[in-house]
Amino acid sequence: VWQRCRGLGYFDADAALPTPSVANPSPIAAVTVAQGANCRRRLFTNTIDGRLIAVDADTGAFCQGFGNNGQVDLKAGLGAAPDPFYQLTSPPLVAGTTVVVGGRVADNVQTDMPGGA
Repeated sequence: VWQRCRGLGYFDADAALPTPSVANPSPIAAVTVAQGANCRRRLFTNTIDGRLIAVDADTGAFCQGFGNNGQVDLKAGLGAAPDPFYQLTSPPLVAGTTVVVGGRVADNVQTDMPGGA
C-alpha cells in the first residue's frame, strides 16, 4: 500500500476569493451555494480506495450536490485499476473553486495497465 499523508481540504462559500496578484489574471468564477443549503462550508478528503469525499463542515453530512451523494470515484474511466495500480499520493487541495488531488498509476506491472491521463 502506498504510504501517503492524510489531510483535509477546506472550502467556505461565504469567504472572499483571493485576488490574483499577477497582471491580467484569468477571472475566478465564484461558486454559488444557495443560502440555507448544506455544505456552504465543506471538508474534502480522499480515501485509500480512490474516492474524493465532501462533507458539510458544520454537520458532517455528505454534500449532496457534490459528485454522487458527496463522493467522486477518482478511478472512474481508468478501466481495471485495482489496488495498487492507482493510488492517491496527497490530500486534496482547494485552490479557489477547484479541488486538486495527487495520484499515481503504477507503471510496468503488467501490459494492460490503466492510462495515466
